[in-house]
Amino acid sequence: MTYEPLDAVDHVDGGSVLRLRVKPDADSSSVTGFDEWRGRFTVSLSEPAEDGRANKELTAFLGDHFDADVRLRSGGRSREKAVEVGLPPDDVLNQLPES
Repeated sequence: MTYEPLDAVDHVDGGSVLRLRVKPDADSSSVTGFDEWRGRFTVSLSEPAEDGRANKELTAFLGDHFDADVRLRSGGRSREKAVEVGLPPDDVLNQLPES
């Protein structure tokens, strides 16, 4: 089964929940695309996954990317995470790459 980008974003009161696969300790931070097999957007982070550094970078990076409030909802110790973004799903999807 393959997924579409729309499958990775859900509407919640006050915004959206975005499902991600995070790759810490990269050369730079960026949203790298959509993984159609996992149904998640992929995000590379320059911080390593130790002492919560990658999670802090994730919320700060996405907050700047979307120019909105972002908070980690689940996956604090996992590469698969869910973040809440203070924007409607359509606005979130319009600011993300499709592949």
